Amino acid sequence: MKKVLYLLIFSALCGGVSSAAEPLGLEQAIVKVAENHPALSVAEAEVLASRAEALQAGLRPNPILSAELENAAGSGAFSGVDSAEYTFSISQTIEMGGKRSKRKEAALRSAEVAEWNLEGRRRALERITIRAFYSTLAAEARVSLSAQLVGMAQTVLAKAEQRVEAGRAHALEATKATLELADAELDLENSKQALESAKIILASLWGGTAQEVGLLAGDLEQIPEPEPLASLVGRLTQHPDALQAEAQVRQRQAEASLENAQRIPSVDLGAGVRLIEESGDQAFVFGLSVPLAFGDRNQGNREAARLRTLQAEDQYNAVRLALTQELVETSRAVRTAYSQAISFREKQLPSARLAFEQASDGYSKGLFGSLDLLDAMRGLFGQEIRYVDALLACHQAQAELKSLTASGSKNELKTKTIEGEK
Repeated sequence: MKKVLYLLIFSALCGGVSSAAEPLGLEQAIVKVAENHPALSVAEAEVLASRAEALQAGLRPNPILSAELENAAGSGAFSGVDSAEYTFSISQTIEMGGKRSKRKEAALRSAEVAEWNLEGRRRALERITIRAFYSTLAAEARVSLSAQLVGMAQTVLAKAEQRVEAGRAHALEATKATLELADAELDLENSKQALESAKIILASLWGGTAQEVGLLAGDLEQIPEPEPLASLVGRLTQHPDALQAEAQVRQRQAEASLENAQRIPSVDLGAGVRLIEESGDQAFVFGLSVPLAFGDRNQGNREAARLRTLQAEDQYNAVRLALTQELVETSRAVRTAYSQAISFREKQLPSARLAFEQASDGYSKGLFGSLDLLDAMRGLFGQEIRYVDALLACHQAQAELKSLTASGSKNELKTKTIEGEK
């Protein structure tokens, strides 16, 4: 009943949101951002380009058609073309040492790195969207609370003026109540502006405007109980940054294997037919070309590839360490925020509400003055706002934790990689 009242007050204060407008849910917001954010388009284009490069890397070189004319346009017996010999041949480069397969493997691993980079951007945008969504939801709650405070302040002011007119209270009570109402109205205006800013930030994630964001479909008070840290550590292996670093190691290993294969020279094989104009005879010709490998002419590239492999392995370990540290800090932040929110829900808020009820009852019986009631009212409002802030902190910390430990994307991405290999 209280939440329905909040929504009605909020709708009236914000100019009346159309009843036909569907509330925006968190999953809807995430989908809108995933479909429209340009950063994802950039990363997707890189994935497609990397797959195209992998396709190119797996292609064999085309054969070469050669034509030769010998013993023609010379002097004496070789003048003209009567003694000419024509040779037509086709040659094909045979890549030895598995160069083509290794080159394709290196390109595929590069595409895999691009895919995990794309997933990392998706994960980051999802985290940002969740934080922006709950920031907007909290801003809505603050507007509702501020509206209630204005209503209560107006009621207290009206009663204070009645008491002053009846001679049962000093004019100071009405003055204090007037100041309290002015402060409440200022809080309400500030809350409205903060809500408008939160809507702009949320809508900008999918390139929209604040007008596209009506009421949000979400429950700010629904906060999950934190999981033990020990059960979360193992999920870090599924984080896109870790998987991207792991894929980077495989890419560097594949590139090193390709550079090692360059030591084995490729062979050009050719075959053709020779036509002898003078006798009218013909003969087959065969050719074989093999580079003479006087020493290793690729040692610099091989050493560079080896060092980059070691660098990628160190980078992978560094990423794992950084993620572990971030998980520990985020898990602690989640537990702290959750404890604070539960404390407000079970201790501070009930006490503040009881104090306000007692002040209201005592005021109606003439036991307390308006100042006592205003003080209790302001105390309740302050605790309500702090409760909203604690809930928001909990949701935002949970968003960070989810971004670190979410799983389920690896198989989908691996399937995309396999499709690119066909």
